[in-house]
Formats: sequence, C-alpha cells, structure tokens
Amino acid sequence: MVYITNHLFIHLLNYSEQHKGIIVNSVVDLFNQYFIWIQNNNPLTSDVQKFTLGYLLSLPKVSPALFEQTWPIIFNRLYENNAAGDMYLYEKNTKNSLVKTSSNGTIESVSSLFPRWLSAIAFDSKGLIMKHAMDIAIMLDTLAHDPRLGLKHLVPTGDKSIMDTLRPSFEQLDLKPASIDLIQWAVSLFSAFDENKLRGADDLKIPLFLLQLVLLKFDDSDEIQAVDMLVQLITRLHKPVDLNDYSSLSGARYLILNLVSSAESKWASIFQNVLENIFSRAIAMHIVDSGGSINVERILGNLAMLFEPLPNGNNEEAIEPGFQSFQAYLTSHWRQVLLLFLNHPSMDCRAMGYRVMTNSRFWENHSTVEGCDPQTISKLLMDAWFRFMKGRYQRLGQKSEDVMVADEQQRLIACCCKDTILAKTILSFAMDGILGGGLELFPVVNTNSLQQENLSLLDKLKNGQNEEKITPQHNMNFAWKPPQFVTSLGFENQNEITDARDEIYIDNIERTTSLFFQFQDTCNEQFHEISMHILSRLRTIWSPETLSLEKYDDVLPINIPCQSDIVIGSAFKDHPILFLIFEKYYTSDERQHFPPHQDIVRSVLVYFIVFWHMKEVSNAPTTLKFATQLEETIRLISLLKPMLPEFLAYSCHIFPFMSAKDLGDILFQVIWYYLRWNSSMGHIPGIKAPTPTEINDNNDKLKKKCRKRLLAICENRLKILENAPSWHQALLDIMSKF
Repeated sequence: MVYITNHLFIHLLNYSEQHKGIIVNSVVDLFNQYFIWIQNNNPLTSDVQKFTLGYLLSLPKVSPALFEQTWPIIFNRLYENNAAGDMYLYEKNTKNSLVKTSSNGTIESVSSLFPRWLSAIAFDSKGLIMKHAMDIAIMLDTLAHDPRLGLKHLVPTGDKSIMDTLRPSFEQLDLKPASIDLIQWAVSLFSAFDENKLRGADDLKIPLFLLQLVLLKFDDSDEIQAVDMLVQLITRLHKPVDLNDYSSLSGARYLILNLVSSAESKWASIFQNVLENIFSRAIAMHIVDSGGSINVERILGNLAMLFEPLPNGNNEEAIEPGFQSFQAYLTSHWRQVLLLFLNHPSMDCRAMGYRVMTNSRFWENHSTVEGCDPQTISKLLMDAWFRFMKGRYQRLGQKSEDVMVADEQQRLIACCCKDTILAKTILSFAMDGILGGGLELFPVVNTNSLQQENLSLLDKLKNGQNEEKITPQHNMNFAWKPPQFVTSLGFENQNEITDARDEIYIDNIERTTSLFFQFQDTCNEQFHEISMHILSRLRTIWSPETLSLEKYDDVLPINIPCQSDIVIGSAFKDHPILFLIFEKYYTSDERQHFPPHQDIVRSVLVYFIVFWHMKEVSNAPTTLKFATQLEETIRLISLLKPMLPEFLAYSCHIFPFMSAKDLGDILFQVIWYYLRWNSSMGHIPGIKAPTPTEINDNNDKLKKKCRKRLLAICENRLKILENAPSWHQALLDIMSKF
C-alpha cells in the first residue's frame, strides 16, 4: 500500500506543475487546518481531526517524494511564531491526536509514541528527515528556548562544544541547505525589541555550530563567500541598545567573534577583508543616503560592540579574535572613518563612530604608521571638538543625544591622552583652540523657536498666549545676546538670568576643562609632566612682565601700564575656562608642585580693576548686567584666597548684590590695597602670599582698615537696597560674617 501510494504521488508531482501544486497545497492546507483545530486548546472531536497529525508524521515513510516537496513549507510553518511549541504543548497536555500502530493495530496517543518516532524516523541517519539536519537543529534550538516547554536541558552549556561532537556526523551526511536564511535567523536571536530573545553565550551553541559548519564547508578558494557571510551578519544585526550593558552584548559578541576565530583559522586575513567590505558599504550608504542614518549607525554600533572592553577585565592581555585586524584597519583608515560620521545628521551615529575609534585604540601605533602621527590626530580631534561645541547651540531640543556624543568624544580624547606624547599635543591644540575663541563661537539662533520645535502640539497651544506677548524686536535681541557663564552667584534668582544657551556654554566649558584633568587621579607623574607642558606653553605665549609698584600707583584704577597685563587679563575675561583650569592646577594640594603663577593672577586682578572702572561698565546699577565678568571676578577671588585674610576671601559672596562701581571700589580700594601694602617687596613680580614672619601688628592694622572700607561700601549699598527687602536682608546676612 505504501509502495503504491508513493508511486502515485511521484506520478502526480511529475505530471505537471499544476498537479504538483495541488498535491503540495493539499498537505499544507491539512497542516494549517490542524493548527486551526487546536486554537485555544479546543478538543479534537472527529476521527479526521484526531488522526491528522499521525498521518503527517508518517509522511516520510508513506511518500518520501511528497515529504521532500512539502518539507520547506511545513518547516517554516512550524518555525514561525513558535508553532512547533504550540503543537508540542497541546499534545503533551491533551493527548488528543491518535495513531494506529502497524504491529497490532493498537491505538495510542501521538505524544506517547513521539520518542519512538524521533529515534526510528526523525533521527534515522539514513532517513529523509536527517537530510534536513540543519533544519532539525534550528527547530531543536527553537523548542529548547521556548520558556513554556521546559526543554532547555537539550542544549549544552558552559564549555561544552557540540561542534567537535556533531561535526563529523554532519559532514558525513548529504545535508540539504537550511529552509530559512541562517543569517536572518541568527540576527533574530538578538532582537532589540524582545528581551526574551537577548541570548547569552550558553544559549548560542547550536546557532554557532550551524554557522561554523557552513563557514568551514567553504573551499579555500571561497573566501569571498565567507567574507560576505560575516559582513551580512555584522551589518544586519540589530544595533546595540546600550554599549555599557555588557550582559546584553555578550551573546552577539560570543557568536560573531567565535565565527571570526574559526574563519581566521582558515583565512588569516579574512577579517581585514570583512572590514574593508563593511566600511565600503557604509561610505556608499553615507554618500547616497540609502537608508543612510540607520544603516551606518547600525554598522558602527555593531563594530563598537564587538570590541567593547570587558568590564573589570585586563583588556591589555585579553585580545579578542579579529582585534589586531580591526586595530590595523582603523590605524590606516581612521581619517576616512572619522569623516564617515563626523558631520552625520544622526547623533547616535556620531556617538557610535567615536566609540568605534575608541575601542580600536588606533592611536597606539602613532609612531609607526604614516598619517597617524600626534599632530594629525590632535588637530582633527580638537577641530571636531570645538566644531561640535559650537553646533550644540543649534540643537537645543536634542539634549540627551548631544550629551551622548560629547561623552563619547571625551572618552576618545581621554583614552588618547593615556599616551603622554599624544596628550601634550592634544592639549596644546586644545589650549590654542581656547585662546582662539573656540568656545565663544556663538551662532545667531532664536532659542524660543528651536525649543518650540520640540514641544508637543498641546504644549505649543498652552504657550501660544505667551508667545504672542513676545515682540519680534524682543526675539531679535534675545537671539543676539551671547551666552553667559554663570555658575556660582549663589542666590535664589540665579536661574532667572540664564537660559538654555547659557547651560550649553557652561557645559562646554566644564567638559573642555575636564580634558586637562581626566588623568589627574590615575597617574600623578604623567599629570604633572603634561600640566607643566601646558603652563610653560601659556607663559611662552603671554610672557608676563615685571613692573615697579609706582607704575601701578600712577595709573590704576583707570589704566593698565603693562601690555602683558592687558593680554593676560583680556584672555581670562574673554575665555572663562581659563579660571577653571587655573583653579584646578592650583588647588591647595597641587600648588607646591607648579611654578609660581602670581604674576599671571596679578595681571588678571589689574585687568578686572580697570574693567569695573570703565565708564560704560561702572554706570550699571547691578553687577548682574555683566554676569559672566561677575562670575569671573568671583573666581578671581578664589585664586587669590591663599593670599587674603578670611573676611576678604569671603567678600566675593556680596558681589552679586553690588553695583558695578561698588565692585570696582572693592577690588581697588580693598583687595588691591591690602595686597599692595601687605607686600614686603618693592616691586610686583606677582602677588606674594605673606609668610608667618611677615604677619605683624602693621598687618593687623591693615586688615582693620580694609574691613572698615569694605563695610562702608556695603553700608552705602544697603541704603539703596531698602526698596528690595529680600536682597537687603541677604546682604546683611553676608556682612554679619565679615
């Protein structure tokens, strides 16, 4: 009967395409009908329903020819949406499907006979199903990772490898290709949209085995096919959600890097060819914008993921498969890769690009590879840094994305600066950029408009009335107002004088400052050497001069007698970051390690005395009109703190409550007066902190006189602030601590 049935099906399958389609569809339709019957765990009632699954399972024996024709379709139906798991669970719980055994005609449930079916039919090495062993392995993996079935024990874990165990038997079989795209299947195991599919290394034994099997079956001359396979896997994999979450990356890294290791055992330079192919595609996508942002971003993200440093691991010794090729490629092509993402419209793409460069450690070969020298690296990195700082003002609504890119840029520069030669060159370019106004390039933008673009429609409607009250002239003035550097005024209304651009300016300054001190806690010797290099460079640029006291007595507080004082003072006024840098260089713990800097601070003090006495400045009723210069003056007092008595060092807290003229008087009549007459020297090479032996009775009288002058200025200001009770009280509270 089986013989006749099989030959009948062979005849119908070969008779015509129409007959073939009818026969194949009849089996597929029956299979689909079975799944309709078992929906919602409905019982199988008729004999046709009960014996259908048994018939389908016997198809390899009843008609091998029909089985071969229908297998790919049936396999895909079982694979999609875990249909095989649904069937297994249904039959296990209900035992509804039946089959009549040929030996004695006994009727048994399919679930009870299933183990015998597996051994006698499915796993028969000479049987039809084992010719589709790759599909069987895929199905086994799918069932084992279906949490409903409890079959996880079927997959080996730990260091066990099924490659060595199964490869010989698989190689002896005349295997059919997998019925589904193996690459797409592997990619689906790391779906970023389904946490249940984020597998770890132990969950990827079977996928790795199948991909290795395909890879190693290529002939030595088939390297191009092997390259294409690895390229497809890396470029089609979902972009990592979070590169800092190593647990979510371990599975993809395990799969790809083990494949790379297997491939390199056969073709030593294969990963170099893979990278050339990948970046060629990425550049082509970038040029024609073919799916552009997402594709380039995915490629960069996946490459970054492959070589992300291991957490709490010794990354210098643990060299991952393919890393040497990765580093060599980036060392030779780092500029092309940088240009690929440098001005990309996607902030995610830029962040991933910087992470790729960081993880490649391309700078380690800067002394041996042409075009990868410290000068070239430093110039391009710092040009990109200052360009990005400027561009942030035009992306007010993309704060989180902006911060992500800035963090990655900082991380790259910090890693480069682990090399002392490179650190000196990078930070020299950074200082040149600072003095050249790289942080003070403010594009003319309408802040209100940029912020409105990122509001929801409801928020826009709510703000509609407020927008109508803002005149075009007001908008224009607001847009042209340069950002302010205001961080330490220390009163409740500080937020009222700052806006979104001020926050960006402050963050740009603080981030750039951190570049100079990122290795302070890790290597004191390197930090000292690099810091001395930067300070020496500044002194060479500025060339501070020495003048007699009389020169200053003759012209202050209206004029500055020394050109170097003007150059140094204006640099600090125009570039507030210099205050932050000098504050960090000269903290109480570090001052002893650096050469005297009082001549530089003297120049800054003299400059600000004259600034606050300028006619257009001194007429301002409040110092807040010049908020950035007010902040700088407060920080100036911080630099002078080691040289001042406590009450004068504390006096900076009153500056925000004073008029511009009052502040000028405090700087000249109190601060300068104290330093001028407290000096035991006849000239000022700098402002010298008095030693204990120089503190005498005359110094006590000087302190009393300065305190009296300070209080007199404050008393006059209190009279003016009587109409502002909260400010009046705040100033009184500060004065009580003098």
